[in-house]
Amino acid sequence: MSRLDLLFEADLDRREANQVRRHLRVVTPTAPGHVEHAGRPLLDVSSNDYLGLSRHPALRQRSHEWAERWGTGAGASRLVRGSLPAHALVEAKVAALKGRGAALVFASGWQANAAVLAALLRLPASGATVFADALIHASLNHGVRAAGLRPTLFRHNDLAHLDALLAAAPTQRFILTESVFSMDGDRADLPALAAIAARHDAFLYVDEAHATGVLGPRRRRLDGGNPRHRPGHGHLQQGPRRVRRLRRRLPPADRLAGQRLLRLRLHHRPAAERAGRRRRRP
Repeated sequence: MSRLDLLFEADLDRREANQVRRHLRVVTPTAPGHVEHAGRPLLDVSSNDYLGLSRHPALRQRSHEWAERWGTGAGASRLVRGSLPAHALVEAKVAALKGRGAALVFASGWQANAAVLAALLRLPASGATVFADALIHASLNHGVRAAGLRPTLFRHNDLAHLDALLAAAPTQRFILTESVFSMDGDRADLPALAAIAARHDAFLYVDEAHATGVLGPRRRRLDGGNPRHRPGHGHLQQGPRRVRRLRRRLPPADRLAGQRLLRLRLHHRPAAERAGRRRRRP
């Protein structure tokens, strides 16, 4: 046993003694929204599939059809190998569903937050200062740190605190929040946040992963259908954990073009740019 193995063992023993050691549990899906563990039937309220939609007959049939037509994977990065027609089809449908000019699909919600924030916050001459709700998802924090920044936290849903922090910030300001907070289940006051963002000329970034498909007008999202969310006071939001919806601070006609420009910017993530600079070195 190597010295590193001994360190692993000591750490695991310490976690076991403190009752914080984690274990992977094998569960078997049964009826939609239910699983079985160690012979016990359980109600599934801890996963993203608590409604059992992954086993819905229509979705299973469509998944089978698409696997037959497109195979079981994209084969490589879309920027390297190219996008499948299926990508363009899904993104067009998502943009139409959300009433947006463009949409971009990622492999996961974590990847979306990490990649999008890194790309936005590393724009040349942006000089961004980030203000984040204290209870935002870890993937949002990861995206900010991937850009080489540290967020300034405002107390959870305390908009007076946020307002005061924004007033003291002279640079380009970004506000990060969730519409429905994943761990606590409470909501942000999006109309008030939109008003604060407009007053301070700040960019509002909303993670709508837990509202899309459940809450708001036609269950699309919580930011829509509110009179304070005017075309000239737009935001960037995450929809389902795989999707980004894009808006910008532009009038209606130009906003559609702005959404497409922002989508194109997201094709140039910081890691790819650094790799390109390395390749160009003599």
